This record gives sequence, structure tokens and C-alpha cells, in this order.
Amino acid sequence: MDTQAALLSVVLAVGKNKKTVKAYRILSAMWKSVKGSEELYGSAITSSEPSTHIVIFGSYFIQHLTETKRADLIKIYKVCFRY
Repeated sequence: MDTQAALLSVVLAVGKNKKTVKAYRILSAMWKSVKGSEELYGSAITSSEPSTHIVIFGSYFIQHLTETKRADLIKIYKVCFRY
């Protein structure tokens, strides 16, 4: 997960909007298609050492949870993402 977070940060640093949108779509599609992945990723993010990469990845994760109306998970993980 740390590697994915670092790669996402690199994609965002490039500054190409199409690549940023595509990165989010790929992550979101994976979280939607793999049962239990949202809980797994949420736990992994909250147990990781705080870093810029993790905060960015966490914000994309919260965006996904918001768009998929997972209020139950947002309540759990949003508090944990406040560094």
C-alpha cells in the first residue's frame, strides 16, 4: 500500500489532469470490485506511518467512500486521517 501511495503522489506531481483522473478511476474501480478492500485499505492507511504519500492516498480513499456513500466507513476513517 505504501508503494501505491508513492506512485499516486508521483502521478499527481506530474500535473496532468487526465492522468490524475485515470489514477483515481483505477483505484476506485479496484475498491468497488474487490469485496472487503475498502475495510482492508482503511485499516492499512490508518496503521501506516504518517507521510505525505499516505495523506494524499487517504484523501483519494475518502473521496471514493464519499462518492459511494459509505458513511459508515467515513465515520471510522476520517477521524484517523487527521494528522
